[in-house]
Amino acid sequence: MFPGRKLTLWRKINEIMKVRILRLLLGLLFLCWSLCSCLEWPEYSLPEGEEGGLCRGDEPLCNEGLVCNLDTDSCEAPVTDGDAFTTWTDSSSGLAWQNPEAGDAMIWQEAKDYCSNLTLDGGGWRLPKISELRGLIRGCSATESGGSCDIDDEDCLEWSCWDSLCTGCSNGDGPADGCYWPDEMEGVCKSYWSSSPSEGTEDDAWHVYFNAGGVYNDSISRSYKVRCVR
Repeated sequence: MFPGRKLTLWRKINEIMKVRILRLLLGLLFLCWSLCSCLEWPEYSLPEGEEGGLCRGDEPLCNEGLVCNLDTDSCEAPVTDGDAFTTWTDSSSGLAWQNPEAGDAMIWQEAKDYCSNLTLDGGGWRLPKISELRGLIRGCSATESGGSCDIDDEDCLEWSCWDSLCTGCSNGDGPADGCYWPDEMEGVCKSYWSSSPSEGTEDDAWHVYFNAGGVYNDSISRSYKVRCVR
């Protein structure tokens, strides 16, 4: 056989093999597609109940009907006015307080709107003034009502009136399980908004940090806990 004919024969064989391999690959791809389309893949679903979702990070994901509780990092059923809230009246001031507090932390304007729209026990609620929040402080004389901290609705709401006396007492040493408020008070021992703006500064308002009994101001865009009063 001549060398040229050998080369031509091998080229034909290579072309035939390439075509067969291509057909084989296409057949395998079609088979895989057919098998995958027939399989029923399990759908992912978030767990139900108090852990019904992922409640961490900047974009918490909860099941429909659940909300993210930032205090416990869990997805929970939202609390409505009639579910868990009661009222507690402070005999020393005559003020009635929402007890426990609202479930979610809120920015200042949201806190004011929430209290105005609260229908608990007939409504009439509002966000407390800083003097009224100080009236809840127990066990920290400097920031209790009439204490040496000068921040007060009647006297001064300017930042210049604030000093170290307003920082309160030791963290977690309050008389109510470490919290500086009445024993009857329920809820999370954190910072709570007042309706009193911080005069002399733009977009700031006063709040009380009950874990230390401290009085502070902060930007109204920050989120703090809310307890309404009437």
